[in-house]
Amino acid sequence: MTEQALSDVVVLDLSQSIAGGFCTRLLAGCGAQVIKVERPGRGDPTRSLGPFYKDDPHPEQSALYHFLHGGKRSVTLDLPSPFGQETVRRLAKEADVLVESCAPGTLESLGLGYDRLEPLNPALVWTSITPFGSSGPYAPYKADSMALDALGGYIYINGDEDRQPARMAGPQAEYVTGAHGYIGTLAALEYRAATGLGQRVEVSGMESMAALHYFLTVMYTYEGEIKRRSGNRYFRGSTTIFPCKDGYIHLSLGGPQNWELFCDFVGMPELVKDARFETSYDRYVNWRELEDALRPALMQFTQSELFQALQELRVLAGSAMTLEQLLHDPQYNARGYWVELDHPVTGRLTYPGAPFILEETPWQPRRAPTLGEHNQEVYCQRLGYSTEDLARLRATGLV
Repeated sequence: MTEQALSDVVVLDLSQSIAGGFCTRLLAGCGAQVIKVERPGRGDPTRSLGPFYKDDPHPEQSALYHFLHGGKRSVTLDLPSPFGQETVRRLAKEADVLVESCAPGTLESLGLGYDRLEPLNPALVWTSITPFGSSGPYAPYKADSMALDALGGYIYINGDEDRQPARMAGPQAEYVTGAHGYIGTLAALEYRAATGLGQRVEVSGMESMAALHYFLTVMYTYEGEIKRRSGNRYFRGSTTIFPCKDGYIHLSLGGPQNWELFCDFVGMPELVKDARFETSYDRYVNWRELEDALRPALMQFTQSELFQALQELRVLAGSAMTLEQLLHDPQYNARGYWVELDHPVTGRLTYPGAPFILEETPWQPRRAPTLGEHNQEVYCQRLGYSTEDLARLRATGLV
């Protein structure tokens, strides 16, 4: 098998959040040896979150767990116990990276904070992923993904202009935060390669969401203007989502050439000369009238017809695809994006593939582990316990 980019990197995963799990999933996909520490008997909190395979709430059948923890080594450990604390110290001493998502002060109270582990392993990269970071007035507060969407400014700008703010679909804040954790960890590993020294990497979910505001904070600095909700329309532009014969289509009708080509295609060239729609800004301001004018024409076409024809004209368009459409879309399938993996409990499952293509050191998806699947490997082969020792530890509930 081709060696992967992070094949020689050992990661100790103490995280218990979606963001932390996604960070270490990306590392595992690059070949890192991720040791996922889970609570004996119960496992990671994501094992109890549905949906579940065949609607059976079994710890080995959570779809979220399968996605987040593919390619990791699962070990069970009663972390707060003296044995658990000593085991973490031993693993951290040999690890390259430690990822955690505990509330500030939690690991410190167990004698496992960065200031205690760094002297044992000065090359350790410690990545902390929390809602608000370790400092500031919000540091001890709790937050889920929707709270981070709100506090990051994204719920306020999401939804229709004449209604209350709307939530974003899915735990996007968690995934963005996890991706930032992954990027920060790689940067710290690069620094370590040059200096031999690790460092603490701190990622705040609130700041991760605020970082996505691209030019809006600059615009506010320039003009004092707060972005308002604009529904499906792009701010200050003529981009939106329209219904069509069999679903919905995203259209971007900015620029005179795009607008003229589009109007000719749908058989409404007269709209090009209509003063209400002459410029992109005119179309934005008079959007409701434009929607009323275009809707009957667009309902004559399917998603595929609109997407293919408009793209061939170089007019930006995109089908609003369902998950079923995603799985059968020719572009995804031509690139072999979707991956099927066998799991000993659930059987064959379909997963998203590599988030990026590395030609020489490919990102490799693997199945999620069963709870404690790698106890023998980690405790006996890595830490030197005997099979009898492991049996005793299991009997006392320490692993």
